Amino acid sequence: LAVQQAEADLGAAQESLARARATALASQAQLRRVRDNQAILQADLTRAESQFEWARSELARTQQLHQRELIAARDVDNARNQYNVAATQVTSARISLAQHPDQVRIAESQYESDLASVKNAEAQVRQREATLGLARKRLGDTTVRSPIGGFVARRLISAGEYVKENTALFVVVVP
Repeated sequence: LAVQQAEADLGAAQESLARARATALASQAQLRRVRDNQAILQADLTRAESQFEWARSELARTQQLHQRELIAARDVDNARNQYNVAATQVTSARISLAQHPDQVRIAESQYESDLASVKNAEAQVRQREATLGLARKRLGDTTVRSPIGGFVARRLISAGEYVKENTALFVVVVP
């Protein structure tokens, strides 16, 4: 039973190692994505700044046209709303770009943590293999073999009895 338990423990440790390796691979991929995301964030900021400049010029144009009473106040309000939205998008894009280094550090930390989990799982597998080896050795030690061929003339112990090393178990007669 101890051998079966050690085999089951080893199997569980091997499954845990496989999961840890898969998690580490996923963290590595996430780290690459986060690092590569800087170009996207920079492009988003550039686009937001462009939209902001366009909204600013549209607001100025609509205000001039409204002062000359060529367009309705509603058009100025729409232009102002577009300007405010564009300003918010620029702020959001700048914040996202500024947070990028922190996101990289977080992804790096997660990857390092997952690598440490893999090393821990590998150590557990080695420990479980050693435990299984010891259990198999103990099981093998329960079988008594005579170094000489012959017949058992007399038993000095009963089946299932615990004995110490170098205890006589049988009297063997060589024919």
